[in-house]
Amino acid sequence: MSSPIGRQGNEDGRDANSGSRDSRGHGGRGGDAGAIGRVNVASSDAQAHHLTDQGSFGAAVSDDGRYVGFQSSAGPAGVMDAYVRDLRSGVTTRVGAGNGDSFAPTMTGDARWVAFGSRATDLVPGDTNGAADVFLGPRR
Repeated sequence: MSSPIGRQGNEDGRDANSGSRDSRGHGGRGGDAGAIGRVNVASSDAQAHHLTDQGSFGAAVSDDGRYVGFQSSAGPAGVMDAYVRDLRSGVTTRVGAGNGDSFAPTMTGDARWVAFGSRATDLVPGDTNGAADVFLGPRR
């Protein structure tokens, strides 16, 4: 599937979690090509705690498959946030770091730009409309 600024799944139609890389960007389950690998983990490869995490959703994949964007409530205070994971380096970056939920990340094909929705009021000056907005910024 395609989105206006990026890809939501792999070229063969599988979702982002069914690629051939594990959480560190290596072949999933023993290095078998085409095996499923989980990407919604911290940079330390720690997984979310099942009692505080409501799950991870909304995967978006860069054209080369190196970067995967997703939303998860596993971060600070159980707030839903948008993340991008670099499968090559194993680094997961919080891109929606505001005072409210961030969700539905997508990215340009080269993963240079990330867009996401957010209810945060502190991401840009003067955001006083009390509604969720869409934000665009460079991948950090």
